Amino acid sequence: MLLLSLIFAAFLDIPLTPPSYIPAAGTKTAASIAANGDGFFAAWADGRDAAGIYGTRIAADGHALDPTGIFLCSGIHPKVLWNGRYWLVLSSDQSNSRIYATTVDRDGHVVTPQTLIVTAAAAVFGAQYAATNGSNTVVAYLRSDGAPYGSLEVAVLDENGAALAVNVRLPFTPAANHFAPSIASNGDGYFVEWFVFAGTNSGIEGVRLDANGTPIDTAPILIHSTAVVGDAPSIYSDGHDYLFAALLNDFSTTLLRRINADGTLGTRIAQPQSSPLLAWTGDRYVMLYGDASHLAMRALDRDGNSLDQGKTISVASNQNFALAANGANVMLVQAQSEVVATPVDGRRYTPSPPSIIAFTATPQDASAIAAGNNGFEAAWQEAGNAYVASLDANGNPLAIKRLGQGAHPRLAWNGKSYDVAFVQPNGTLSILSPSCATDLDLASNGDITLLVWSDCNSGRIIGLRLRDGQPLDAVPLVMSRHVTEYAHEVHPRVAWNGSAFVVVWQDEIPSRALSPIPATFGEIHALRLTPELTFLDFLPIEIADAAPSSRQPEIASSGLESLIVYTRGNWLEARLLANDGTLSAPITTRPLPDFHSNPAVTWNAGSYFVAWQQSSFQHDTLFAARITRNGDITPSIPLAAESSKPMVASDGHLLLLYDRLATEPLYGGVMRAFLRMLDAPRVHAAGR
Repeated sequence: MLLLSLIFAAFLDIPLTPPSYIPAAGTKTAASIAANGDGFFAAWADGRDAAGIYGTRIAADGHALDPTGIFLCSGIHPKVLWNGRYWLVLSSDQSNSRIYATTVDRDGHVVTPQTLIVTAAAAVFGAQYAATNGSNTVVAYLRSDGAPYGSLEVAVLDENGAALAVNVRLPFTPAANHFAPSIASNGDGYFVEWFVFAGTNSGIEGVRLDANGTPIDTAPILIHSTAVVGDAPSIYSDGHDYLFAALLNDFSTTLLRRINADGTLGTRIAQPQSSPLLAWTGDRYVMLYGDASHLAMRALDRDGNSLDQGKTISVASNQNFALAANGANVMLVQAQSEVVATPVDGRRYTPSPPSIIAFTATPQDASAIAAGNNGFEAAWQEAGNAYVASLDANGNPLAIKRLGQGAHPRLAWNGKSYDVAFVQPNGTLSILSPSCATDLDLASNGDITLLVWSDCNSGRIIGLRLRDGQPLDAVPLVMSRHVTEYAHEVHPRVAWNGSAFVVVWQDEIPSRALSPIPATFGEIHALRLTPELTFLDFLPIEIADAAPSSRQPEIASSGLESLIVYTRGNWLEARLLANDGTLSAPITTRPLPDFHSNPAVTWNAGSYFVAWQQSSFQHDTLFAARITRNGDITPSIPLAAESSKPMVASDGHLLLLYDRLATEPLYGGVMRAFLRMLDAPRVHAAGR
């Protein structure tokens, strides 16, 4: 079977490449990662349906051991630590008025559910500011409670995440505002630092704590007397002393200063990089830095001096990273539309391919795909919302946009951008209100876009012209007429044939008009109209009658004629509609005993490319064939097993969009939308 598939693929010039996936909805933010000597654990705030904090264990090679994520708790701002026995995940509530702790064992099981640690009458900030000495964990936070300046405090937790002490007040500069605390442990005690704003006395100060979280210093140690930017100050440890790092006001220099275990200070070191993100790798610090164009890494000694010139590890960066190290094995985690882990050799600065480590297990329903200017756009439904994804010329997803609550998103390239429309929950169209639609489609001639829909009140096909996404007509145009008294029109599709718009639809005819047997039969009709909305056909053209029933029309045009593809009985049929309105004889696949459904069609490389879903013995496979302008059809080839609802688009290359029940844990075990480039160089899965 594989050999046969390759022969057919060569015949049709369709190399079958691995699919990429449409990334899941739900923004991921605020990633945190920690190491335990064997592997890593990452946590992030996830915007999926069951929103909250999710986590996964990560192997040394960067792949997720819990790819759909472990739900840990509700909340935001996660902080992960390994306390010697458990992964400890700290989080805040949405109002930042409470701090919680959750523990997870080595096998990814939640041991201690979310437990309240700190609360305040006004506001608490600081779930992400915590450190452990391998036994106890100390959380540093700011308490407001309505006081003019608030106070700096810590809570001490045991290895189970239970509070041993809370609201331990630290010595700090009075009559001053304090921001951005950070804390590190040297394996015994702790050092807490923060930004203090007190006019000319602004700067960075901190105090040492013993192993039990009790302050050692009676007055804060002044680390730096010049203000730094925002919440950038951080503190790290080499297992004995500490290293302070902060971004200076020029946004391109990082200040570093060693703080010895006895509280004495080393020399200030200025590094010309814009990131105070560090990790200790056993004998040196690695520093991650960069800007929007690159991401790089270099080594620092205990005082903050450079040990090498560093190396670029990525050509693009937005700096939303978390960093942890198991010895020289460094792991980067970034949270955006997906959570991505990248292992890096901390000596050679060689990154391994990134892996997506979090997948939102929300079903997706692919809806449309269109080709534009050197790329594509795909549309789908997910969790009651309509989405579109911009794709590059190789079909790789670039950016995802949530359109809003709704269904059946459809799109068309208008020469400058994509026009998009969908049906909102109340039945109205996203572009036009008031309106009522059950299905819709769009096509453009590069200037005017024709939006057509099935009106849920009258059961007729309605049309409206758009330019740059804005309606041109005050009153929509009624395009169809009922073939019988009780009929109505559904499933409209439209294409531009080079001189006119061709609209095709399915007439739903109740059995009372055709047969005494209770049923509904389908016929296919079409009409042509100019960009000025002048009908070229006095009556709709009958493409297929109701014996046997005809449904699910799809249309594409070469610019000289159009191919209308539809189901007829349990097979697939197509007819060529010339621009002058003449019809070819039917072209049929006749697949008995298999059932054909969900056809798709696009013009590509001098012929029409047709894909469909073929069902047999509860298995669904996607097939494709080419139909020439003369009506010749090639043998069919398989495209994807256990898949449904194909959609195709071409910008010279062929891109397939389809649904598949992705039972692999990697994809969440639910229906997901996949992409496959059919005649271009090998496509890698998105984000990999």
